Amino acid sequence: MRINTNISAIIANSHLQRNDDLVSQSLERLSSGLKLNRSSDDSAGMAIASKMRTQIKGLNQANQNASDGVSLVQTAEGALNEVEAMLQRMRQLAVQGANGTNSYSERKAITEEIDALREEIERIAKTTEFNKQTLLDGTQERRRYTDVTGVKVTSLSDDVKAGFYAISVSAFATPATATLTFGKADTDTVGVKGRLEINGYDILVEAGDTIADVKGKIMGAMDKVNLEASDASDPTATPPTNALSLTTYEYGRDAVVTCVCSSYELNDALGLGFVPREAELNFNYKDNKATLPAGNITITDANNKAVTINVTGKTLGDIKEDIKNAVKNNGLNIDVADYAGGIKLTTKDFGAGATVSIKGDNDALQSALGIKTQINELKVIGKDMEAQIAGKNLPGNSEFTNTSVLTCRGNKALIRDNHGFEMEITVEKDQMIQEDIDKIDPTANPPKELRITTEVKDLGMMTLHVGANEGQIIDVNIPEVSLKSLGIDLMNTSTEDGCGKALTALDGAIEKISSIRASLGAYQNRLESTVNNLSSSEENLTAAISRIEDTDMAEEMTEFTKLQVLTQASTAMVAQANERPQTVLQLLS
Repeated sequence: MRINTNISAIIANSHLQRNDDLVSQSLERLSSGLKLNRSSDDSAGMAIASKMRTQIKGLNQANQNASDGVSLVQTAEGALNEVEAMLQRMRQLAVQGANGTNSYSERKAITEEIDALREEIERIAKTTEFNKQTLLDGTQERRRYTDVTGVKVTSLSDDVKAGFYAISVSAFATPATATLTFGKADTDTVGVKGRLEINGYDILVEAGDTIADVKGKIMGAMDKVNLEASDASDPTATPPTNALSLTTYEYGRDAVVTCVCSSYELNDALGLGFVPREAELNFNYKDNKATLPAGNITITDANNKAVTINVTGKTLGDIKEDIKNAVKNNGLNIDVADYAGGIKLTTKDFGAGATVSIKGDNDALQSALGIKTQINELKVIGKDMEAQIAGKNLPGNSEFTNTSVLTCRGNKALIRDNHGFEMEITVEKDQMIQEDIDKIDPTANPPKELRITTEVKDLGMMTLHVGANEGQIIDVNIPEVSLKSLGIDLMNTSTEDGCGKALTALDGAIEKISSIRASLGAYQNRLESTVNNLSSSEENLTAAISRIEDTDMAEEMTEFTKLQVLTQASTAMVAQANERPQTVLQLLS
């Protein structure tokens, strides 16, 4: 028996110390609620929990980002909802304006309201913002670059992949240009009252007006019908000419200049030299069986091709079929149709030389037939651009395919392909440099063409980071919304004809806005699904990290109670062990 070294006390004290440390650790877990308070508690678990915590914070922020994205899309879609409502109102007004019962003041009011709505659409497109970022002015749209100045990709579907696309232009679009040549000097008085109708807009001519007054009225009215007027007089010509040039703002087959005199008298008084485009034979059904005076009628088309019909002894009813058969059998470029109480003949040609003439060879025959020239007219139509898809020798892997189809309308080339592929390219000749303009030469052998290459990049779109890691993004493409991109920048509703054309333009604009809204709706649905997914991921990841980090209070309390008992037992055993050396005193007594 030894007294210098109390092994029992040392052993008991060691267990006491270990149990005390475990109690302290359990107390820490119970008071903090964490199972991992330092890396020594579970180094592997601490590393896993740290990575999970990073992911949770990233998911939380991504959730906020996606929610902000939903708000952004809703802002844009809300603005487009109002734009569409205004377009619908404009279309309603255009339908109203296309009706011939409207007076001048009513048509003016219709035009003023439509113009105000157009201005508001443009304002909304320029000022709709989210967090100081404009949404509808094209800044949130995919970037595309062309290698020719004056060429712009005005629209691009989401199905167009990044890459290079090329077309070749063989002829530029042209506006319609008509020249009104007056056969009199500016100081001459007209002397006849009448009406000069230009693209459906009436210009009233008073008998006391001079030619200069009439020219001034024409030039002052041209903005109302989207025409540009300029002086085309040539004092050096022999004889000198006195003329106005009228040019459309538009290009292509939709660009038309039509000038109509209300009467032959006004036509002669102005010295315009317009030619008839339509003529009527106004038959009277009450006299349909009356015998016509002796004589011949001659019908002539724009190519000076003529046919003469002898009507001696025939009735009005007889010659209706004679005229139809004569025109058809002799190949005249004229349409013949029943009209009111007679027949109307209309030339199939267009332009200054488009004429139709029907004459009786005596006054008695003219009167009996009721021959009347309906319209004195000058009509000029613009030409569409001519272009085609270029060859496939450019870099990149997403060029036009063999199934791509290109159609030209005015100065725009529209390319469509499978799976929703659509690209519209606008060529503005007046903005191009002369070097590029000179590249087109249809007279060369072979003809020279202008090659235009467009590069589409996956840049410029609103990028929403909707994940905890790099590359977890959603690109939101918001196309430009403007009067020009909607195709209603040159819309004119001051005339019946203009209102009719406006209906087509507005239908296209409404369709485009509806398409953009549908795309934004798809983005919103996707982002809302992303928000739900992020919330679920964050919830599940939080549960996982809780299992690693958080204390199970019931389990830990059980462990703490056990450790408390062991500590008390260890304390008692240390006390017992410390008393054992006292038994040595019994040996010494």
